Order: sequence, then C-alpha cells, then structure tokens
Amino acid sequence: MSQGYFITGTDTEIGKTHSAVELIRLYQRQGKRVLAMKPVASGCDIQADGSWHNDDVARLAAATGQTDLELMNPYRFLPRVSLTLMA
Repeated sequence: MSQGYFITGTDTEIGKTHSAVELIRLYQRQGKRVLAMKPVASGCDIQADGSWHNDDVARLAAATGQTDLELMNPYRFLPRVSLTLMA
C-alpha cells in the first residue's frame, strides 16, 4: 500500500527540505522505495545549458535518485517569493 506525507512550513530556511531528506533516508534504510515532489520552487537559477536549478529540488533528487526534475518540480520561479507576516 502506498503512503504519502506532506511537509509544509510557513517560512523559508526552517528545515522542510532537511526533514524531508532525513525521512527519505530513514525509509530507504527500511527497504522502502521513496519518491519526492516539490510542486513549487522559488529562488531558482538558470544554468548555462538553459536548465533550471533549485537547491531544495537538487537535494531531494540526490536523496531519492530521481532524474525527472520536470515531474518532481513542475512550477519554478526565479525570484525568492516567501511571505513573512509580522504583527
């Protein structure tokens, strides 16, 4: 039976990707097949070959071995777009 987890947070640099990579490694050690998806990534760079790069997507791909980054991360944006609300 397949099982899924959704990791979310309200700010940048709070450990969402780190937590996801650690969970991936845990499940892999248990012999489970793990895939990751980061539907939306901002703060991307365009590489010399025209491909898009995002550090979080790269870390998830390295942890899972996934190569289809278009499927893993269908929505990419150049500027970092996080919103922090202050009271």
